[in-house]
Amino acid sequence: MTDYQNILVDIDGPVATITLNRPEKLNALSEGLRDDLASALRELNPGDAVRVIRINAAGRALGQPPTLGMWPVKIGMLKTKELLFSGDTIDAVEAERIGMINRVYPEEQLDEETMAWCQRIANVPLDGLTVHKHSTNRWAELMGLRMSVYEGAEFNAIFAETAAIEEFGKISMSRGFKAALEWRDDPFGDGRGAVRRQA
Repeated sequence: MTDYQNILVDIDGPVATITLNRPEKLNALSEGLRDDLASALRELNPGDAVRVIRINAAGRALGQPPTLGMWPVKIGMLKTKELLFSGDTIDAVEAERIGMINRVYPEEQLDEETMAWCQRIANVPLDGLTVHKHSTNRWAELMGLRMSVYEGAEFNAIFAETAAIEEFGKISMSRGFKAALEWRDDPFGDGRGAVRRQA
């Protein structure tokens, strides 16, 4: 495998683990990291040696691209609007309950449990995995997933030009990021830490 500047790649039998390795930047998806990730995925793609690729991150954060366009497909329009309109955050248990993620594990079990799932999936022949993946993805695309992701990115770009975002940037530059978060969150009365969990 190629040595990459922004990621680490480890291969354990049919499972490859790609670790985003910019912990000092909370693994934000810089151009260099995206390029390294894309190159590693291309390098791992040919043949049957690697059937499952697991992605994790060094440090305490996993940088992710915007996935807002996928929310309505995964959790429904009503729940998506509730989260977007209220500004509430949810914890992992609630995210699992509403179908945003598949499973939740304690931090000390996360690596072991995800590797076990990867090894289990890798037992399926590659042609079977490929057919199942493409048929499921095709269904999602027919339901509008691809277009919703494009639209989500488009509206995200539009929102980045709004007066609210401009003011957030001004406060962040003049008084610091924490002050900008306080300006954003104070009207809600409970701040960014508000967590809604089903009783």
